[in-house]
Amino acid sequence: LGRHFPLVLKSVSAMQASMIMLAFAPCVTPVAIRASLCFNTLYIPSVHRNFIGSMKRSWPKTRFALASKQNTNRKMLSKTIMCGESNLKSASLVYDGRHALHDDPSHPETSSRATKMWEALEETGLAQRCHKISGREATREELILAHTEEHIDLVNQGEALMDGSTYFTDGTPLAARVAAGCVLEMTRQVCIGQARNGMCVIRPPGHHARAPHAMGFCIFNNVAVAARNAQTLWSAKKVAIFDWDVHHGNGVQDIFYDDPTVLYVSIHRGGFEQSYFYPGTGTADKVGSGPGRGFTVNIPLQGDMGPVGDAAYRVAFERVVMPVMEAFGPDLVMVSAGFDAAAGDPLGGFGVSPRVFGDMTRRLKALAPDGRLVLALEGGYNVPVTAQCGVECVRALLGDNAAGGDEGA
Repeated sequence: LGRHFPLVLKSVSAMQASMIMLAFAPCVTPVAIRASLCFNTLYIPSVHRNFIGSMKRSWPKTRFALASKQNTNRKMLSKTIMCGESNLKSASLVYDGRHALHDDPSHPETSSRATKMWEALEETGLAQRCHKISGREATREELILAHTEEHIDLVNQGEALMDGSTYFTDGTPLAARVAAGCVLEMTRQVCIGQARNGMCVIRPPGHHARAPHAMGFCIFNNVAVAARNAQTLWSAKKVAIFDWDVHHGNGVQDIFYDDPTVLYVSIHRGGFEQSYFYPGTGTADKVGSGPGRGFTVNIPLQGDMGPVGDAAYRVAFERVVMPVMEAFGPDLVMVSAGFDAAAGDPLGGFGVSPRVFGDMTRRLKALAPDGRLVLALEGGYNVPVTAQCGVECVRALLGDNAAGGDEGA
């Protein structure tokens, strides 16, 4: 793993040292972490220290195991929902063919990404085992919780502000509203107890879209819009968003950067102190601001020397992502589920297997209170591989073992 990191210890920054120790040391004991904090040999943002400190009692029992008791917020949320039994025994899926109104066959972000994933879910029989949720358009009132009025109006008028990587067609406004609406409806049903968890097979993606403009193939920030509405309308006071797309979700980070009620954690390709990989954000020192300081956790992995593979994702996930998210105690867990870190993707170069995404989904499902977990498709540009990644995630949501063997770690 070390070849992907600047491991000349005498020259690395304090933040680099902390990330290396927390995520990539072969064995980091609670005692070692606490001792390092005491002697100030590591720099960890104050709120991250609080997260780690809050786990001291659970570490000796089972390292990074999920706590057996739910926190107060989870109990309060459980009391507010009416659970419908019919949809809670299976995972849910949402797919709306209107995504194809936004399409450019010459662009990496094509309609086949979602179409082929849906076909794979049907061919494997997984779709038939899931509760189907009907797609819908997001309303202006829903979108405005994460976007400016000007951006919403310009998109609807076909005149959106965007960077050079993003395309726009006559059908884009409707397709973008439907993508956001699908995630909204899935999130609503999960929050109010009509569904346990689910996968949103949607596009255009969303995690690069900022409040005032489109960016990076993304028009509306689908996950951010749903998270804000979950907090405002559906009693999810604390939302954790995990982004495993190979590109940093700068839009999600920006929208929640000063908010302590939303935890944003991202594993992505980039540098610790400066990133030359799109979108050029997500360095480890970006941890939030004001009351939100410490509630943004960036885990940049360097891919310049070849694929990082499964091991780096697994170790970072188990040693950083899960402990921080468990300590945060979310009412709802959402995933910006991009699959461009998968092996064979033309844009990612990380070489992660589809099984890893399924394994992470299993762990997150166990973390989420009552299994309240929503996955929303982001990137992934090798169409067959992206479809297989989606299949593995839905298998995990249904409680199946990984394809070809037992569940992974």
